[in-house]
Amino acid sequence: MAFKIQSYIAQDGERFSLLFDLNGGQIPCFYPTAFISRSVRSNATHETQKAYLNAIRKLLVWGSGRGIDIEQRILTKQFFAVSELDDLAHSLKTRIDTKKGDVVSPIKFNTSVSYIKKYLKWLTEELLDGADMEDIDSRKIRMIDILSMHMSTKTGSKSANIQKILSKRLSEDAEKALLLLFSNPFKNLLRSSDEGSRFRNILMLRILYETGMRRGELLSLKLRSYEEGTAGEHPSLIIERNHHDEFDTRINQPVAKTNGRQLSISFDLEIMLKRYLHEYRNELSMSGLDDEDFIFVNHRLGPRQGSPLSISSFDSALGDLKKLFPELDEVHPHLLRHHWNWRYSQLPKAEGYSDQDDLLDRCYLMGWTHNSEMGRVYNQLHLIEEANKRGLMINIDTMRKA
Repeated sequence: MAFKIQSYIAQDGERFSLLFDLNGGQIPCFYPTAFISRSVRSNATHETQKAYLNAIRKLLVWGSGRGIDIEQRILTKQFFAVSELDDLAHSLKTRIDTKKGDVVSPIKFNTSVSYIKKYLKWLTEELLDGADMEDIDSRKIRMIDILSMHMSTKTGSKSANIQKILSKRLSEDAEKALLLLFSNPFKNLLRSSDEGSRFRNILMLRILYETGMRRGELLSLKLRSYEEGTAGEHPSLIIERNHHDEFDTRINQPVAKTNGRQLSISFDLEIMLKRYLHEYRNELSMSGLDDEDFIFVNHRLGPRQGSPLSISSFDSALGDLKKLFPELDEVHPHLLRHHWNWRYSQLPKAEGYSDQDDLLDRCYLMGWTHNSEMGRVYNQLHLIEEANKRGLMINIDTMRKA
Protein backbone atom coordinates (compact mmCIF):
# COMPACT_ATOMS: atom_id res chain seq x y z
CA MET A 1 0.00 0.00 0.00
CA ALA A 2 0.98 3.61 -0.58
CA PHE A 3 -0.01 6.43 1.75
CA LYS A 4 -0.10 10.17 1.15
CA ILE A 5 -0.59 13.22 3.37
CA GLN A 6 -2.79 15.89 1.81
CA SER A 7 -3.18 19.39 3.25
CA TYR A 8 -6.23 21.68 3.11
CA ILE A 9 -7.51 25.11 4.17
CA ALA A 10 -10.79 25.34 6.08
CA GLN A 11 -13.20 28.23 5.48
CA ASP A 12 -12.00 29.98 8.64
CA GLY A 13 -8.37 29.77 7.46
CA GLU A 14 -7.37 26.80 9.63
CA ARG A 15 -4.82 24.48 7.99
CA PHE A 16 -5.27 20.76 8.45
CA SER A 17 -3.98 17.56 6.87
CA LEU A 18 -5.38 14.11 6.22
CA LEU A 19 -3.72 10.75 5.57
CA PHE A 20 -4.93 8.75 2.58
CA ASP A 21 -4.42 5.15 1.51
CA LEU A 22 -3.91 5.66 -2.23
CA ASN A 23 -5.49 2.27 -2.87
CA GLY A 24 -8.51 3.09 -0.74
CA GLY A 25 -10.21 5.76 -2.81
CA GLN A 26 -10.91 9.34 -1.72
CA ILE A 27 -11.77 8.62 1.92
CA PRO A 28 -9.03 9.47 4.46
CA CYS A 29 -7.72 6.78 6.81
CA PHE A 30 -10.32 6.65 9.58
CA TYR A 31 -8.34 6.07 12.78
CA PRO A 32 -5.41 8.39 12.02
CA THR A 33 -7.96 11.11 11.17
CA ALA A 34 -9.86 10.52 14.42
CA PHE A 35 -6.62 10.53 16.43
CA ILE A 36 -5.46 13.86 15.00
CA SER A 37 -8.92 15.45 15.34
CA ARG A 38 -9.54 14.35 18.91
CA SER A 39 -6.09 14.14 20.51
CA VAL A 40 -3.69 16.41 18.61
CA ARG A 41 -5.41 19.16 16.64
CA SER A 42 -6.63 21.30 19.55
CA ASN A 43 -3.19 22.03 20.99
CA ALA A 44 -0.75 21.53 18.11
CA THR A 45 0.30 23.59 15.10
CA HIS A 46 -0.36 22.37 11.59
CA GLU A 47 3.32 21.46 11.22
CA THR A 48 3.14 19.30 14.35
CA GLN A 49 -0.02 17.62 13.08
CA LYS A 50 1.79 16.78 9.84
CA ALA A 51 4.71 15.37 11.84
CA TYR A 52 2.29 13.06 13.69
CA LEU A 53 0.71 11.96 10.43
CA ASN A 54 4.10 11.33 8.88
CA ALA A 55 5.05 9.07 11.79
CA ILE A 56 1.74 7.19 11.46
CA ARG A 57 2.32 6.92 7.71
CA LYS A 58 5.66 5.21 8.44
CA LEU A 59 3.88 2.81 10.78
CA LEU A 60 1.27 1.93 8.13
CA VAL A 61 3.90 1.57 5.39
CA TRP A 62 5.83 -0.80 7.65
CA GLY A 63 2.67 -2.81 8.41
CA SER A 64 1.54 -3.09 4.80
CA GLY A 65 5.02 -4.21 3.73
CA ARG A 66 4.89 -7.09 6.29
CA GLY A 67 1.26 -8.02 5.75
CA ILE A 68 0.33 -6.66 9.19
CA ASP A 69 -3.03 -4.96 9.71
CA ILE A 70 -2.31 -2.63 12.65
CA GLU A 71 -5.94 -2.19 13.73
CA GLN A 72 -6.80 -5.88 13.32
CA ARG A 73 -3.85 -6.91 15.47
CA ILE A 74 -5.11 -4.72 18.29
CA LEU A 75 -8.78 -5.66 17.84
CA THR A 76 -7.92 -9.35 18.10
CA LYS A 77 -5.64 -8.61 21.08
CA GLN A 78 -2.64 -10.14 19.31
CA PHE A 79 -0.62 -6.93 19.45
CA PHE A 80 2.97 -7.35 18.20
CA ALA A 81 5.84 -9.74 18.82
CA VAL A 82 9.09 -8.33 20.19
CA SER A 83 10.80 -9.12 16.90
CA GLU A 84 8.12 -7.14 15.02
CA LEU A 85 8.55 -4.11 17.25
CA ASP A 86 12.32 -4.34 16.81
CA ASP A 87 11.79 -4.47 13.05
CA LEU A 88 9.43 -1.46 13.22
CA ALA A 89 12.04 0.56 15.11
CA HIS A 90 14.69 -0.41 12.56
CA SER A 91 12.45 0.68 9.67
CA LEU A 92 11.84 4.07 11.30
CA LYS A 93 15.55 4.80 11.07
CA THR A 94 15.40 4.76 7.26
CA ARG A 95 13.79 7.47 5.14
CA ILE A 96 10.84 6.00 3.26
CA ASP A 97 10.86 8.61 0.46
CA THR A 98 14.33 7.82 -0.84
CA LYS A 99 15.87 4.87 -2.65
CA LYS A 100 19.28 5.54 -1.14
CA GLY A 101 18.47 4.05 2.24
CA ASP A 102 19.42 7.29 3.99
CA VAL A 103 18.98 7.23 7.74
CA VAL A 104 17.21 9.89 9.79
CA SER A 105 18.87 11.80 12.61
CA PRO A 106 18.57 10.42 16.17
CA ILE A 107 16.33 13.35 17.14
CA LYS A 108 13.91 12.75 14.24
CA PHE A 109 13.94 9.02 14.97
CA ASN A 110 13.03 9.67 18.61
CA THR A 111 10.23 11.98 17.53
CA SER A 112 8.75 9.32 15.20
CA VAL A 113 8.89 6.68 17.93
CA SER A 114 7.30 9.06 20.44
CA TYR A 115 4.42 9.92 18.09
CA ILE A 116 3.83 6.29 17.14
CA LYS A 117 3.74 5.29 20.82
CA LYS A 118 1.05 7.91 21.49
CA TYR A 119 -0.95 6.74 18.48
CA LEU A 120 -0.76 3.05 19.40
CA LYS A 121 -1.71 3.83 23.01
CA TRP A 122 -4.71 5.87 21.81
CA LEU A 123 -5.67 3.23 19.24
CA THR A 124 -5.59 0.45 21.85
CA GLU A 125 -7.83 2.41 24.22
CA GLU A 126 -10.16 3.35 21.37
CA LEU A 127 -10.56 -0.15 19.90
CA LEU A 128 -10.66 -2.13 23.14
CA ASP A 129 -12.77 0.17 25.27
CA GLY A 130 -14.81 -1.98 27.67
CA ALA A 131 -12.62 -5.06 27.31
CA ASP A 132 -10.72 -6.76 30.15
CA MET A 133 -8.44 -3.76 30.61
CA GLU A 134 -6.12 -5.31 33.19
CA ASP A 135 -4.68 -7.73 30.66
CA ILE A 136 -4.90 -5.16 27.85
CA ASP A 137 -3.06 -2.54 29.89
CA SER A 138 -0.17 -4.88 30.60
CA ARG A 139 0.19 -5.69 26.89
CA LYS A 140 -0.09 -2.03 25.95
CA ILE A 141 2.56 -1.04 28.50
CA ARG A 142 4.84 -3.84 27.26
CA MET A 143 4.43 -2.66 23.64
CA ILE A 144 5.20 0.95 24.58
CA ASP A 145 8.17 -0.06 26.74
CA ILE A 146 9.75 -2.12 23.95
CA LEU A 147 9.46 0.79 21.52
CA SER A 148 10.85 3.15 24.16
CA MET A 149 13.94 0.97 24.54
CA HIS A 150 14.86 1.81 20.94
CA MET A 151 14.83 5.57 21.45
CA SER A 152 18.32 6.89 20.98
CA THR A 153 20.15 8.48 23.90
CA LYS A 154 23.02 9.50 21.62
CA THR A 155 21.63 12.78 20.33
CA GLY A 156 24.85 14.57 21.20
CA SER A 157 25.96 16.12 24.46
CA LYS A 158 24.41 19.44 25.42
CA SER A 159 27.84 21.10 25.46
CA ALA A 160 28.71 19.79 21.99
CA ASN A 161 25.34 20.90 20.59
CA ILE A 162 25.82 24.38 22.04
CA GLN A 163 29.30 24.65 20.53
CA LYS A 164 27.89 23.54 17.19
CA ILE A 165 25.28 26.30 17.31
CA LEU A 166 27.82 28.94 18.31
CA SER A 167 30.13 28.01 15.44
CA LYS A 168 27.48 28.52 12.75
CA ARG A 169 27.91 31.66 10.66
CA LEU A 170 28.56 32.72 7.09
CA SER A 171 32.02 32.27 5.69
CA GLU A 172 33.82 35.44 4.64
CA ASP A 173 33.45 34.52 0.94
CA ALA A 174 29.69 33.94 1.25
CA GLU A 175 29.16 37.17 3.18
CA LYS A 176 31.21 39.13 0.66
CA ALA A 177 29.17 37.67 -2.22
CA LEU A 178 25.93 38.58 -0.46
CA LEU A 179 26.99 42.16 0.22
CA LEU A 180 27.99 42.60 -3.43
CA LEU A 181 24.55 41.42 -4.53
CA PHE A 182 22.87 43.82 -2.10
CA SER A 183 24.64 46.68 -3.88
CA ASN A 184 24.27 45.16 -7.37
CA PRO A 185 21.18 42.93 -7.40
CA PHE A 186 21.20 42.45 -11.19
CA LYS A 187 24.70 41.01 -11.41
CA ASN A 188 24.87 38.21 -14.03
CA LEU A 189 21.16 38.65 -14.83
CA LEU A 190 20.49 36.78 -18.07
CA ARG A 191 17.06 38.19 -19.05
CA SER A 192 15.66 41.64 -18.41
CA SER A 193 12.22 40.07 -17.91
CA ASP A 194 13.55 38.51 -14.70
CA GLU A 195 14.44 41.86 -13.11
CA GLY A 196 11.45 41.86 -10.78
CA SER A 197 11.95 38.37 -9.40
CA ARG A 198 15.72 38.88 -9.08
CA PHE A 199 15.25 42.14 -7.16
CA ARG A 200 12.68 40.43 -4.93
CA ASN A 201 15.04 37.53 -4.20
CA ILE A 202 17.97 39.78 -3.23
CA LEU A 203 15.68 41.96 -1.12
CA MET A 204 14.43 38.91 0.78
CA LEU A 205 17.98 37.77 1.49
CA ARG A 206 18.90 41.26 2.66
CA ILE A 207 15.97 41.34 5.10
CA LEU A 208 17.00 37.94 6.49
CA TYR A 209 20.61 39.11 6.77
CA GLU A 210 19.82 42.43 8.44
CA THR A 211 17.04 41.32 10.82
CA GLY A 212 17.67 37.62 11.52
CA MET A 213 13.96 36.86 11.09
CA ARG A 214 12.83 33.39 10.06
CA ARG A 215 11.87 32.41 6.52
CA GLY A 216 8.23 31.91 7.56
CA GLU A 217 8.16 35.37 9.12
CA LEU A 218 9.61 36.90 5.96
CA LEU A 219 7.03 35.27 3.70
CA SER A 220 4.22 36.29 6.09
CA LEU A 221 5.01 40.02 5.83
CA LYS A 222 2.03 42.00 4.55
CA LEU A 223 1.84 45.50 3.14
CA ARG A 224 0.68 46.70 6.56
CA SER A 225 3.76 45.07 8.11
CA TYR A 226 5.94 47.86 6.71
CA GLU A 227 5.98 51.20 8.51
CA GLU A 228 7.80 54.09 6.87
CA GLY A 229 10.40 56.06 8.74
CA THR A 230 9.11 59.50 9.72
CA ALA A 231 10.60 62.52 11.48
CA GLY A 232 14.01 60.92 11.71
CA GLU A 233 12.61 57.66 13.09
CA HIS A 234 13.83 54.50 11.39
CA PRO A 235 11.40 52.49 9.25
CA SER A 236 10.35 49.11 10.60
CA LEU A 237 8.89 45.71 9.78
CA ILE A 238 6.21 44.25 12.05
CA ILE A 239 6.14 40.49 12.62
CA GLU A 240 2.86 39.04 13.87
CA ARG A 241 1.72 35.62 14.99
CA ASN A 242 -0.38 34.49 12.05
CA HIS A 243 -1.41 30.83 12.39
CA HIS A 244 -4.49 29.98 10.29
CA ASP A 245 -4.58 33.35 8.52
CA GLU A 246 -7.85 33.40 6.56
CA PHE A 247 -6.35 35.85 4.04
CA ASP A 248 -3.46 33.51 3.19
CA THR A 249 -4.22 31.27 0.21
CA ARG A 250 -1.16 29.05 0.73
CA ILE A 251 -2.03 25.58 2.05
CA ASN A 252 1.41 25.16 3.62
CA GLN A 253 1.22 28.54 5.28
CA PRO A 254 4.50 30.19 6.30
CA VAL A 255 4.08 31.15 9.95
CA ALA A 256 5.91 33.07 12.65
CA LYS A 257 7.12 30.43 15.10
CA THR A 258 8.32 33.06 17.54
CA ASN A 259 6.76 36.06 19.28
CA GLY A 260 5.54 39.06 17.35
CA ARG A 261 7.78 42.13 17.35
CA GLN A 262 8.59 45.38 15.54
CA LEU A 263 12.06 45.52 14.01
CA SER A 264 13.73 48.75 12.95
CA ILE A 265 15.46 48.55 9.58
CA SER A 266 18.09 50.69 7.87
CA PHE A 267 17.15 53.51 5.52
CA ASP A 268 19.08 51.72 2.76
CA LEU A 269 16.92 48.64 3.20
CA GLU A 270 13.79 50.82 3.16
CA ILE A 271 14.89 52.36 -0.16
CA MET A 272 15.28 48.87 -1.60
CA LEU A 273 11.90 47.76 -0.21
CA LYS A 274 10.13 50.82 -1.63
CA ARG A 275 11.73 50.24 -5.00
CA TYR A 276 10.47 46.66 -5.05
CA LEU A 277 6.95 47.69 -4.07
CA HIS A 278 6.63 50.57 -6.54
CA GLU A 279 8.70 49.43 -9.53
CA TYR A 280 8.23 45.67 -9.58
CA ARG A 281 5.43 44.41 -7.36
CA ASN A 282 2.84 47.06 -8.24
CA GLU A 283 3.22 46.40 -11.98
CA LEU A 284 1.78 42.89 -11.49
CA SER A 285 -1.93 43.03 -12.27
CA MET A 286 -2.99 40.47 -9.62
CA SER A 287 -0.63 41.43 -6.80
CA GLY A 288 -3.22 43.29 -4.66
CA LEU A 289 -2.75 46.57 -2.84
CA ASP A 290 -4.78 46.04 0.34
CA ASP A 291 -3.18 46.03 3.79
CA GLU A 292 -3.78 42.28 4.06
CA ASP A 293 -1.95 41.51 0.81
CA PHE A 294 1.52 40.01 1.10
CA ILE A 295 4.70 41.88 0.22
CA PHE A 296 6.47 39.05 -1.59
CA VAL A 297 4.57 37.53 -4.51
CA ASN A 298 5.05 35.40 -7.60
CA HIS A 299 6.28 37.27 -10.67
CA ARG A 300 6.20 34.49 -13.26
CA LEU A 301 3.55 34.80 -15.97
CA GLY A 302 0.56 32.55 -15.41
CA PRO A 303 -2.50 32.12 -13.22
CA ARG A 304 -0.47 32.37 -9.99
CA GLN A 305 1.20 35.67 -10.83
CA GLY A 306 0.69 38.06 -7.92
CA SER A 307 -0.15 35.31 -5.45
CA PRO A 308 1.82 35.05 -2.18
CA LEU A 309 5.24 33.46 -2.60
CA SER A 310 5.29 29.91 -1.22
CA ILE A 311 8.03 28.28 0.83
CA SER A 312 8.89 25.96 -2.06
CA SER A 313 9.11 28.90 -4.49
CA PHE A 314 11.43 30.73 -2.09
CA ASP A 315 13.65 27.66 -1.84
CA SER A 316 13.64 27.26 -5.62
CA ALA A 317 14.60 30.91 -6.12
CA LEU A 318 17.47 30.58 -3.65
CA GLY A 319 18.61 27.42 -5.45
CA ASP A 320 18.71 29.29 -8.76
CA LEU A 321 20.84 32.04 -7.19
CA LYS A 322 23.28 29.44 -5.88
CA LYS A 323 23.72 28.04 -9.39
CA LEU A 324 24.70 31.50 -10.65
CA PHE A 325 26.79 32.34 -7.58
CA PRO A 326 28.49 29.21 -6.18
CA GLU A 327 29.89 31.28 -3.28
CA LEU A 328 26.32 31.31 -1.89
CA ASP A 329 26.07 27.52 -1.74
CA GLU A 330 26.16 27.46 2.08
CA VAL A 331 23.48 30.16 2.44
CA HIS A 332 20.11 29.18 3.85
CA PRO A 333 17.62 31.20 5.93
CA HIS A 334 18.49 29.71 9.30
CA LEU A 335 22.23 30.17 8.72
CA LEU A 336 21.52 33.87 8.20
CA ARG A 337 19.74 33.82 11.58
CA HIS A 338 22.81 32.23 13.17
CA HIS A 339 25.00 34.81 11.45
CA TRP A 340 22.85 37.67 12.72
CA ASN A 341 23.38 36.42 16.28
CA TRP A 342 27.11 36.20 15.70
CA ARG A 343 27.16 39.78 14.36
CA TYR A 344 25.08 40.94 17.32
CA SER A 345 27.63 39.42 19.70
CA GLN A 346 30.43 41.41 18.03
CA LEU A 347 28.83 44.75 18.88
CA PRO A 348 30.67 46.73 21.57
CA LYS A 349 28.71 47.17 24.77
CA ALA A 350 27.68 50.63 25.87
CA GLU A 351 28.79 51.77 29.31
CA GLY A 352 26.56 50.29 31.99
CA TYR A 353 25.00 47.80 29.56
CA SER A 354 24.86 44.46 31.38
CA ASP A 355 24.80 40.87 30.13
CA GLN A 356 21.16 40.68 31.28
CA ASP A 357 20.29 43.76 29.19
CA ASP A 358 22.06 42.13 26.25
CA LEU A 359 20.07 38.93 26.74
CA LEU A 360 16.71 40.71 26.97
CA ASP A 361 17.38 42.74 23.83
CA ARG A 362 18.53 39.68 21.87
CA CYS A 363 15.45 37.72 22.95
CA TYR A 364 13.13 40.53 21.83
CA LEU A 365 14.82 40.95 18.46
CA MET A 366 14.74 37.20 17.80
CA GLY A 367 11.16 36.82 19.04
CA TRP A 368 12.07 34.56 21.96
CA THR A 369 10.63 34.74 25.46
CA HIS A 370 12.72 36.76 27.91
CA ASN A 371 14.07 33.61 29.59
CA SER A 372 14.75 31.72 26.35
CA GLU A 373 17.38 28.99 26.48
CA MET A 374 18.46 29.92 22.94
CA GLY A 375 19.04 33.50 24.05
CA ARG A 376 21.36 32.34 26.80
CA VAL A 377 23.17 30.03 24.38
CA TYR A 378 23.85 32.80 21.86
CA ASN A 379 24.83 35.20 24.63
CA GLN A 380 27.79 32.90 25.30
CA LEU A 381 29.31 34.19 22.05
CA HIS A 382 30.11 37.49 23.75
CA LEU A 383 31.30 35.80 26.92
CA ILE A 384 33.61 33.51 24.93
CA GLU A 385 35.06 36.47 23.00
CA GLU A 386 35.73 38.38 26.22
CA ALA A 387 37.23 35.32 27.94
CA ASN A 388 39.60 34.72 25.03
CA LYS A 389 40.69 38.35 25.03
CA ARG A 390 41.52 38.17 28.75
CA GLY A 391 43.20 34.80 28.27
CA LEU A 392 45.33 36.25 25.49
CA MET A 393 46.44 39.04 27.84
CA ILE A 394 47.73 36.36 30.24
CA ASN A 395 49.60 34.66 27.38
CA ILE A 396 51.19 37.93 26.25
CA ASP A 397 52.16 38.78 29.84
CA THR A 398 53.79 35.33 30.18
CA MET A 399 55.91 35.89 27.08
CA ARG A 400 56.93 39.36 28.30
CA LYS A 401 58.15 37.91 31.61
CA ALA A 402 60.03 35.03 29.99
